[in-house]
Amino acid sequence: MPKRCLVVNRLDAYDADFLELRIDLMEKVDPRSVQKWLEGKTVILTYRSPVDASLFQELALLDFAYIDIDIRDLSNLPPKLPLILSYHNFHSTPDLDPLLAEMRTIPAAVYKIASWAESLDDSFRMIEFVTQKSQDNICITGLTMGPFMGPTRSFTSNPDTWCIYEFASPELVMNRLT
Repeated sequence: MPKRCLVVNRLDAYDADFLELRIDLMEKVDPRSVQKWLEGKTVILTYRSPVDASLFQELALLDFAYIDIDIRDLSNLPPKLPLILSYHNFHSTPDLDPLLAEMRTIPAAVYKIASWAESLDDSFRMIEFVTQKSQDNICITGLTMGPFMGPTRSFTSNPDTWCIYEFASPELVMNRLT
């Protein structure tokens, strides 16, 4: 059964298996406040450009469970692991096998692929891909974005994915789609 991951941009109280802290969507980031907020939580620190790399490096020294970094931002990878290596395509769903093969040249605890679904077929193709790779013992999360994202965000239709991502607030959804 997948874990529930709530994507957040505020240091508030939330109920989920994991929290993904999107510092690129926060107005101010105070490492001391983040450290206090982390206590007792399982949190993923996510780096997306154009976040200040030095701030990210400082935060990466704190007690996060995972660090999520896009494959195109690896030059900012801190030495701390475990790593969630992610790939984002906001235009389409690419050929997934060669993409994952390229990603797997970099060791990671979890591989995450997020793509734009131009149809329900794209979402179901992602679910089939994740199911197949999970059966091959690859720790993977696959999700789609856009108006056809629904099936990949469901615990029942996507049972083999490592994690189901949800947004803590509507403004996060809008920030992700613009």
